[in-house]
Amino acid sequence: MTDTIIIILLLVLGVYREWLHYRERQDLYDRIMCKDVKEYKHLDKPPPTAPNSKFVTILHKNKPQEKGGD
Repeated sequence: MTDTIIIILLLVLGVYREWLHYRERQDLYDRIMCKDVKEYKHLDKPPPTAPNSKFVTILHKNKPQEKGGD
């Protein structure tokens, strides 16, 4: 039973990563095909954003605040 769950999770992770790579490739193709930055900015699509990892969020939240001076 555990083997099946692990296999399914790995397959879902693989599909999710392929989907993210597909979106990134499409954006790069659009950038390459545009004549200049103005044309790229006028596309109806918003720029891609990197997904926020819970691990990175926790690291930023737990990071001690550096105090200036001394």
